[in-house]
Amino acid sequence: MQRFKDWPSRLQALLDAAQARPFEWGVHDCCLWAADAVLATTGVDLAVPWRGTYSTEGEATALLDALGGLRALGALGGPECKPALAGAGDVGLIEHGGRGWLAVHDGAAWLCPTREGFVRWPTRAARCAWKVGAPHG
Repeated sequence: MQRFKDWPSRLQALLDAAQARPFEWGVHDCCLWAADAVLATTGVDLAVPWRGTYSTEGEATALLDALGGLRALGALGGPECKPALAGAGDVGLIEHGGRGWLAVHDGAAWLCPTREGFVRWPTRAARCAWKVGAPHG
């Protein structure tokens, strides 16, 4: 999986559009947010198998359990790296408020849609991270 040559502008367009969208299970939640970022930067939709298959928290939890959890989903994006080495477009796992969240790095912080709105966490907040795609030559 490689990133598009213009991936920074594609990622920025996704970030700009996503911040105004309300959180919604199965539409704009942390798992689909991470998958949407991978799709925007690489053209690969990792969420094809589960996109449109859930619409409640309970259904999301059951699906996550069946897929191996947030860590397993994050790992679909690429090889694991130290969170401090993550950069724009990479995916990370944040633990906050007793739950896990998949977030996308914007080059300065981790971003994620939550029920409370679009949240920014510092890079150090990630428990683990994955490098998404290799940049084109």
